[in-house]
Parts: sequence; structure tokens; C-alpha cells
Amino acid sequence: MNINELLETDVNTLKERQHDALQSGVVEFLRDIAFMIEEGQYDEVLCLTLDSNAGDGYGSDNTVLDFGSVWESGERDGTDIGVVIEKLKELCE
Repeated sequence: MNINELLETDVNTLKERQHDALQSGVVEFLRDIAFMIEEGQYDEVLCLTLDSNAGDGYGSDNTVLDFGSVWESGERDGTDIGVVIEKLKELCE
């Protein structure tokens, strides 16, 4: 997007583009996970997970998908699906 397009973009259009880009990234990530599981690439799936605190003070015994790679930074950062869904909902308002 060049500077003129950016300056001509209204807030609602920008939010819609952000929503669509995030939604597309999440769907692609989940499709990649499904493909890896179908192909038996379990170690590759595990590389996309992290240990989440159990919340009971006794360590981390929950393994979750790390959605950080589809998030703003593009890096694994511990972003879980709840954060992503809340952002998608926010962009729909």
C-alpha cells in the first residue's frame, strides 16, 4: 500500500483489512497444523506449541498452539487463540 492509498483509507476500511489479514493468517496456520498431523509430522507440530502455566502454581502441564507467528510480530511469543479471537471480534465492532 502506497502513501496515497494509506491516506485515503478510512478507519472502517482499515479495520476490515486488518480483520481479513488476521483471519486469513489464523486459517492458514490451522490448515498447516492439520496438514502436518495428516502427514504424521508430529515433531513439526510440537515446534509450534508451548507449555502454558497450569495456574495452580505447580508448573506448566498444558500444551497449547502458539499463534504468535500469525500475530503482529510474526514470531512465537505465546499468543494463544483467545487473544486472537478477541482481536478478531474487536476488529468487527
